[in-house]
Amino acid sequence: DHNLPGMSGLEFCREILQRQFPVPTVLLTGGGSEHLAVEALKMGVNDYLIKDLEGGYLNLLPVVLPEVVKRHHERLLRQKAEDDLRESEERFRHAFEYTAVGMALMSIDARFFKVNRAWCEMLGYPEAELLNMTVQQITHPDDVTANMAEIQRVVEGQHTSFQMEKRYVHQKGHIVWGYLSVVLVRNASGEPLYFISQLQDITDRKRMEDELRQERASLAERVRERTEELSKTNAELSRAVRLKDEFLAIMSHELRTPLNVILGMSGALLEGGCGDLNERQSSALRRVEENGQHLLGLITDILDLSEIGAGKWELQYGTF
Repeated sequence: DHNLPGMSGLEFCREILQRQFPVPTVLLTGGGSEHLAVEALKMGVNDYLIKDLEGGYLNLLPVVLPEVVKRHHERLLRQKAEDDLRESEERFRHAFEYTAVGMALMSIDARFFKVNRAWCEMLGYPEAELLNMTVQQITHPDDVTANMAEIQRVVEGQHTSFQMEKRYVHQKGHIVWGYLSVVLVRNASGEPLYFISQLQDITDRKRMEDELRQERASLAERVRERTEELSKTNAELSRAVRLKDEFLAIMSHELRTPLNVILGMSGALLEGGCGDLNERQSSALRRVEENGQHLLGLITDILDLSEIGAGKWELQYGTF
């Protein structure tokens, strides 16, 4: 009520509103004016009623109060929705600006209209300069076609988003490899509005992959060269084995044959096949025969070892 002891109803409403009590407020006055009502509404009072002598305002209370409560509730819901929206926008702005990942908002025609600090630092451009550029201008020429094709497929509705590895041209001219993730935002009617892009710098990873590829190629080349060397060595070993076999064949034929003749003749002479021998002659022939037998044994042993090495003999182990 406006006429209260100690303070006016307007002052009381101001006190309630300053303390932010979550209740609707209706000013009821019998001596107030339209000016008072306007002042009360400006202050934040939800509604007002002017008392009349006939008490007709009492009939209005069941109508006015539910409507006031309804409007107050709707205002609270609207206020909460606006607060939630501001909070959400603030969270997005904070995440957008301070994340370590590059983020950008891009129009349907591939023009930037918002970029964060990480995106600018990654590519070396000031924000103002990037906002006057298109995706094509900062993309490596060899990657432009593939990038624009992915954008077109998303706009046409073939996909809702895409990811790709691509090369960017840094403001200083060198290449920056990035892993790009893009999603398209549409309105309630499904019409495309803008793109949200995230960019991660993968230049170091790409450099390591290139170094690994080069190391693998170098290793493959070294293996090829070593294989060639081993092939040459095997060929030389095969030639040496062949020469050894030829030598053994020659030794078997050219040495054993005349040696057998020498041994046979010396044996025949010792047996008197050519007449009697004196002691000195017999002694010399026995020395010839003994040394011949020794040499024949050596040749036989060499041939046996050669056959063992060639796998022609089967060794059997036993106890003697």
